[in-house]
Amino acid sequence: MDTLPITYKILIVDDEEIEREGMAGLIDWEQYGMALVGTAWNGIEGFEKISALSPDIVLTDIKMPGMDGIELIRKTREEMPWVEFVVLSGYGEFEYTSKAMEQLFRDLIFGEPFKETDFRLFAAEHDLPHISIRLLSFLRETGFDYLEQFIIQNIVEEQLGGAYVLLSAYVKNQMIFLLDERAEKVEENVKMLRGELKKRNPVPVFAAVSERGRMENIGTLYGQVEELFRIGQAENRTEELLSYQLFSGLKASVDGVVDFQQIKEAESQIQLFEELCFTFLKMGRKGYLLKQKEETAKWIAKVLYGKTKDFSCEEMDEKEAEREIYGETASFLAECKNLFHTPNKEQERVTEMILATFRYFDYQPLNLRFLAGQVLYRNEEYLSRVFQKVMHCKYSAWLINERVGMAKRLLELEPEMKISTLAELVGYAPDGQYFSKIFHKTTGMTPAEYRNSLQ
Repeated sequence: MDTLPITYKILIVDDEEIEREGMAGLIDWEQYGMALVGTAWNGIEGFEKISALSPDIVLTDIKMPGMDGIELIRKTREEMPWVEFVVLSGYGEFEYTSKAMEQLFRDLIFGEPFKETDFRLFAAEHDLPHISIRLLSFLRETGFDYLEQFIIQNIVEEQLGGAYVLLSAYVKNQMIFLLDERAEKVEENVKMLRGELKKRNPVPVFAAVSERGRMENIGTLYGQVEELFRIGQAENRTEELLSYQLFSGLKASVDGVVDFQQIKEAESQIQLFEELCFTFLKMGRKGYLLKQKEETAKWIAKVLYGKTKDFSCEEMDEKEAEREIYGETASFLAECKNLFHTPNKEQERVTEMILATFRYFDYQPLNLRFLAGQVLYRNEEYLSRVFQKVMHCKYSAWLINERVGMAKRLLELEPEMKISTLAELVGYAPDGQYFSKIFHKTTGMTPAEYRNSLQ
């Protein structure tokens, strides 16, 4: 066969003599229009020969003594960016496991949950043992290029032990690893990896590790990592490993008060405002001080949306400050959830009315006249007409339904609560008589009968 004109100069860098000399001697380079200009046994010698021989393409191993392939590529690209590299080791395995993990994430996390039989088939296909696992993930907002993904893969496997790295993938600007729970020195690994990545790109890298769990619960573990990244971005925590084990202790302190899932899944303004109002009522029942309520509201924004929310209520009295914190938090979350896109002015007015109602939910004088004259400063007749047109009911009837519904939720949460206390929490006189009458008219039961029905 005729040889092609020499187009490319080739250099081989590999610490395995048999592989290095085998490629050098067994491949007819000239047949493919290439000239082998030399070989080197590690990155140090390789860089010297690159500088001296100016090859067009370097075939390099990654794991070598002295200077590894990653450092060789980095150093060469700083001084001779035109040199192309072909990595000899690990790419096939890297591509395979990345695709396998990507399939796993698409099916288990972004799609429908696996049935147990499907999970067993998947685990068998990819040789995944039924063991306790953790997810380790690295996130950069600008993403990682393919070489960086390979760098991360190699460092994680080398430091933690390849046997403990079950699968990996690049998903949503994250390099994610499925780890055997027995993997050790994860924090040291993250520190080393950050240092390596900074040499190539100064953009900060967030790192997070989930709690231990089973393969069947991988969706939950991935959710933990996502929560950690939102917190990390809100607080700019780029110099530490975000651990859900530590974070969960902080989160547990508000879990009895804040139902993050309900807030996250709220599909309408009313659902969101109701859930947040319920949260503030629960904080009151637990004796939260104003500062604690403010910090909890900030925490909700961080956990769900990775954003920091500040409040401006320094010169207000305590009750008005609490209402301001509620209103600002509700508006902030609604904006994050894109729930403020009202089609017309009438819908916008009704949204203002509903939000103001939940701000003053436990205020006994709350009615349409108070709302129009003391809060929204609009014509009462106009608000009444607009509300009925949009909501298909009178404001007074809607308010009663909301207050009775909230009372039911509070009784379900705390069945032993006194009826007088319950009445006051949802905006009625503490003697409970009028409240009990309204409750019975709405539900067909007295509050006490409803409480008994819960047992």
